Formats: sequence, structure tokens, C-alpha cells
Amino acid sequence: IAISACEKGGEWEQALHLFGMMARCTSEPDTITFNAAIAAWSEPDTITFNAAIAACERCAEWETALHLFGVMAQDRVESDTASYSTSISACDKGGEWSRALRLFAIMMQSKVESNAVAFSAAMSACEKGGLWMEALHLLAVMSHSKVELDIIIASAAISTCGKGKEWERALHLFGLLAKDKMDPDTIAFNTVIGACERNAKYEKALQLSNAMANANLHSVASSFRFRTSSDVK
Repeated sequence: IAISACEKGGEWEQALHLFGMMARCTSEPDTITFNAAIAAWSEPDTITFNAAIAACERCAEWETALHLFGVMAQDRVESDTASYSTSISACDKGGEWSRALRLFAIMMQSKVESNAVAFSAAMSACEKGGLWMEALHLLAVMSHSKVELDIIIASAAISTCGKGKEWERALHLFGLLAKDKMDPDTIAFNTVIGACERNAKYEKALQLSNAMANANLHSVASSFRFRTSSDVK
């Protein structure tokens, strides 16, 4: 109500202040709140919309984020890398992995330059959806972009392959980390070990667990740890 009153009174600076307070506190702004805040500007631009969508992304308010993204197109406000990436991330955080991937595809088709946030959110969406083929395709697309592969995206890809019972592909991706000069961290090790364990590849899981211990990294407790070398098939 306060934001709407500021908007009607032309007090755009006060509306921006109240909007910022809501974004920082536990209150989760809804579509009406965002519309009122944006209306406080006489001519909202890309930066204005991006700030609002970013606030949605932090709260995992994917519906409001997509609404604002649509309003941008309706008002003929240019959508840039930040517009797409934060909208994709909002969908991923909100559990709407299919929407996140569709929006990422639109971003690619629009030839808008992608960034690490967009790729990371899209890969996370692949993991949640168990889409290992899409995850591998995403890595291929990423290799032709200006965005460098990081350990978070790589671990998500490994996990996706593991969940899809593609443990050999998970191991292959894990092996590529060294070629890309990335040192596997705890998450990467646990991810590939989990992939082997889920597919009953206990011997390989044990080998990776030993390599992890040699790297002074901590492994999560799992069933293969209770087997001895003679028990491994």
C-alpha cells in the first residue's frame, strides 16, 4: 500500500527505498508490489526491471520474475543478459526446472550473451529434471561460449549423469576436471562416488574414496565404506 501511495504521488525515490527495504527483509514482494514499484518510474528501463527481477530471484519468486520479464517485452524494454539469467535462476530456485530450461533455450535463440549464472541455473535445472543428455549438450554449448566451466557446473553435470545411471559418463566428466586444470573438491568427489555407488560400482567408488582421502578431502558416509576390499565385486 505504501509503495502504491508513493507511486500515485509521484514519489519514485521513496517507492524505490521501500522496495529495497522489502527486498532486504523477510517480506516477499508479490506481483502487485513489483508493479507498483516499477510504476513509480515514469519510464522504467532495463536496469529498473533487472533490479526487480533480481529481488524475485533472491526470494525464488519465479512467477513474479516471469511476469516482469513478460512486461519488459510488452513495454518494448530490451532484455539483456542479466534479465534472462536472473529469470532463469528464479525458475530454478522455485523448482520450475522445465521453465528454466525453456527460457535458457529462448536466450540462446535470441543470441543474447550468456553468463555463468545462466549456465549454472540451467545445469541445476537439468540435474533436478534428471536430464543427462541435456546436461551434456549444455556442456557442449558452454565450450563454445565465453563462459568458463567451473567446479559447481561440472559437479552438477556429473550428478545429473549419475542420477541417470550413466556412471561411465559421470566418471568421464570427472576425469576432464584435471584436463581443464580444475582440482576436484569435496562436492565433485562425493558426487562421482555417489554415482558409482548408486550403480553398484563399489570397486570404483572405493578407489575414488581413497583418492579423496589422499587429497585430504572429507567423504560423506555411504554404504560402500562399510565394505572391505575383499567384499568388493
